[in-house]
Amino acid sequence: MAQNERVGAEPINPNDVKESQELKNIRENLDKKKGTPAGYIPVELSTRGLLGAPKLFHIRNLNTEDLMELGLSDEEDLPIKAVTMLDNIILEHDPADSKSVSVKKFHEKEVMELILFVYEAFYTDTLTDLTWTLTDEDIEFLKESKGGELSDEYRSFMRAIEQKTYVPKFEVNLKTGVDYHEIPDDIKTTVRVNGRNGFSAKFCLPKYGDVVDLKYFIESKYKEEDKRYANVANSIKMRKDAEDRLMRGENINLRGLPDVPKFEKDKFREYEIEKSIFAMTAIKAYHLMEINHVDPNNMDKMYDVSNLPMEKKMEMAKSPEIDHSTFHQVQDMFSKLQFGIKEEITVKDPILERIVQRKYSFQLIDLLQAIRDKRPAEVVLTYE
Repeated sequence: MAQNERVGAEPINPNDVKESQELKNIRENLDKKKGTPAGYIPVELSTRGLLGAPKLFHIRNLNTEDLMELGLSDEEDLPIKAVTMLDNIILEHDPADSKSVSVKKFHEKEVMELILFVYEAFYTDTLTDLTWTLTDEDIEFLKESKGGELSDEYRSFMRAIEQKTYVPKFEVNLKTGVDYHEIPDDIKTTVRVNGRNGFSAKFCLPKYGDVVDLKYFIESKYKEEDKRYANVANSIKMRKDAEDRLMRGENINLRGLPDVPKFEKDKFREYEIEKSIFAMTAIKAYHLMEINHVDPNNMDKMYDVSNLPMEKKMEMAKSPEIDHSTFHQVQDMFSKLQFGIKEEITVKDPILERIVQRKYSFQLIDLLQAIRDKRPAEVVLTYE
């Protein structure tokens, strides 16, 4: 006799039966796919909805217009173009709804992870043609294998690398060579500063949209000055590069290079200092969420300043209580948060010719250029 048919047994309600984890996963996956238009695939980033990106959203591949926009963009504009491009491929994004999914709300690491996901899902799981920077172990190996530090073979090889006539390359398998941090459920994304004289302020972890807006804000502020100092900046850079190459033993004619008069150098350095101070104040202002000491008659009250105009926030960010050292500690606190792509990847060292683990930070521009130059996977063109 079956267990549930034994004499005196209570009748079992099928709705009370706990489904197995396997069946539950299958059902949830089916639920996710319901109503999803063709061409869209689900995305679940490693941050699990605990930061800016939602736990689940859907994307499609880039279309011709997206890729053309990337191809026509200057390198410095790519981070800004990335916002529109990525928002366009997200199913849950609605330009008319500020509450919809947008990469502006993501952290920069989430944007990087999303781009890697797009590259792996629609193109290939191997990122190629990456430039390798020599490690101390590489240099020691080269010294031993090429006859020592003073040998002509070693010097010739190192000169080729310095002059970029030889550029060592490597590739990384996104499935096996890249890993992700496991984000804690109780991750904190704000930092409170309690300073002297009862001062208090709260700063938030920056979103990708903040980073892009900040870049645009600073560039707009100094656009005309940058043009005015462009020739001076280029001349100083050219001469500095030439002097560095001369110190490395290259035959460089410094007389053939333009020199910049001292008074122009001094003015340029003053301009760079002014721009750096402005940029640092702007960064503090962008991160600033709450602050007291706004009203001298009510020093204990905290004020939400997150939605104030940038000019007003910058005035508050100039508070002597938020000096360079204090804000540097705030940034250190944020940098210690572990989430997103791990910086240690597993790859083949092109110098040692063996698999190693090394620290590597993916760069947004490199990933966008890789997508721009790749054709989609599983697409075959034939003549008929």
